[in-house]
Amino acid sequence: MVERSRRSFADAANDAMELYADGEDTAFGRVYDALEPRLRRFALALTGSDAAADDVIQQTLLQIHLSRARFARGAPVVPWAYAIARNVMRDTHRRALTEQKFAAEACSPAASMPDEALDQKRRRSVVGEEISRLPEQLREAFLLINVEQLPVPQVADILGISPANAKVRAHRARKLLAEAAALRLRGV
Repeated sequence: MVERSRRSFADAANDAMELYADGEDTAFGRVYDALEPRLRRFALALTGSDAAADDVIQQTLLQIHLSRARFARGAPVVPWAYAIARNVMRDTHRRALTEQKFAAEACSPAASMPDEALDQKRRRSVVGEEISRLPEQLREAFLLINVEQLPVPQVADILGISPANAKVRAHRARKLLAEAAALRLRGV
């Protein structure tokens, strides 16, 4: 079932991009609808900010629009869109390093939350923080394979590495996450 929905998502995105690349302006809405939710999850996971994710999506879709005449007919649009988003995020990150970073917003759990809900929120927060601490190469592979559930060959294409290297990076990220989260949750 997951494979079927993934295939239909990719097929819908490919069909829409083909029409858009051929000059059918109204097909952009279909391109947007097909790509935006996945690009949002990816950008949000890497940036940790709704506003930053919005900026990444906007810039990514602008680049897709500006490059539509050069889009290779028959090529899969999903890896291309993720690669554009990844480059946009890298450029944004480089610019941000030259400016002062804003302090991360502190999250305080609501006093009225049941213990189980607080514990789950704490665990999600710890995992999210640990994902953000992963080296960029490992974090990207982990998110594309484990969160976005893209096939390893597509992830390899997006990252410009071999499929074996993509698997190794995702595995190392999972191992580091498990170790770091376990230590933090134990209070070490």
